[in-house]
Amino acid sequence: MTASSLPSLCRADLRRLEAAEAAAARAQAMALRLQLDAHFLFNMLNSVSSLVATGRSHDAEQMIGKTADFLRALLHTDPLAEVAVAQEIDMIDTYLAIEAARFGDRLQIDYAIAPDAARARVPNFILQPLVENAVKYGVARSRGPASIRISAARRGKDIELAVLSGPPGDVEPAGERSCPGLGLGLENVRRRLAARYGGRASLEIGMQVGHHHATIRLPLRR
Repeated sequence: MTASSLPSLCRADLRRLEAAEAAAARAQAMALRLQLDAHFLFNMLNSVSSLVATGRSHDAEQMIGKTADFLRALLHTDPLAEVAVAQEIDMIDTYLAIEAARFGDRLQIDYAIAPDAARARVPNFILQPLVENAVKYGVARSRGPASIRISAARRGKDIELAVLSGPPGDVEPAGERSCPGLGLGLENVRRRLAARYGGRASLEIGMQVGHHHATIRLPLRR
């Protein structure tokens, strides 16, 4: 081996290292997304079990059928793909149709999707854990009607996705903030964002005056 061959050898090693790191990052991202699928299914089965236990067999049947439709859609989705915000909202609408079988008219849903944000690309299934958390803290714990507001807006070079839930009416957060610990779903979202965007993306959650809120901010891509 001559001295002149060393630079090319180093470049080859560097390319192999970069390829290995990219493969590892891809494997991590896929594992996190598939973990979310399992988490979603586990929670749905718990909800169905609760409906059956309380004698709401018809609602349980509806939830099972809608869950099957949702899972069929997931089977045709690339776990690593980015999708338009509008497509992500379609998935969320399907998911909330599942929850409607449980809450009925008590659940009110509002969307505020800015036109220039609807075309932005985001990791698929990134909003579902936020909405699931909103249902858990802002709807399931309420004895009366509850509202979920899902918004997407451009913020300079970023896109901001927000999920707010609580009593109907003005669900904009106000007052003192307290931040509950992250469950599996939200911790998974935070790790997915870190793996894909590093420090350029963030997830913030909190409870303010009876309203639960979660906000994702990530680089704008089209």
